[in-house]
Amino acid sequence: MKAKAVTGVILALTLVLAPAVFVGAISNSDLSRLSTQKIGQNQFKFYVAKGKFGDIWKNKDIIVPEGTVLEAVRDGLIYRYTTIDEIVLPARSSEKLVSAILTQGENVALPRGAVNKHYFTRYFHGPKSSPLLITNINQ
Repeated sequence: MKAKAVTGVILALTLVLAPAVFVGAISNSDLSRLSTQKIGQNQFKFYVAKGKFGDIWKNKDIIVPEGTVLEAVRDGLIYRYTTIDEIVLPARSSEKLVSAILTQGENVALPRGAVNKHYFTRYFHGPKSSPLLITNINQ
């Protein structure tokens, strides 16, 4: 009887703590399950404040992997969205619209511009170029 109780506590703690610890990307199987639900699908825009995407990545397209996390903090609450497809940011462009689904937080209408952080860092921007920025464009 004690072993079952301990196992139940460990399972409960794992389910409660796992989402708080996980940041960065979501597994493909989780993405498949979530994308079929279409919960919280929203429109976002990757962009650079000046120049083109190629200016911050060796004049090449930037590839943002499926499962990249986008984030907003509003009124002390964290909202995380996850991209559902691989995204190509063309070197000669300065903005690209993308879709993502809500994976943490309540499904509420955040004001435009509330999402302003992403966990994609596989590119380099020098002192004379703009970093890769993100924003939500719908409410």
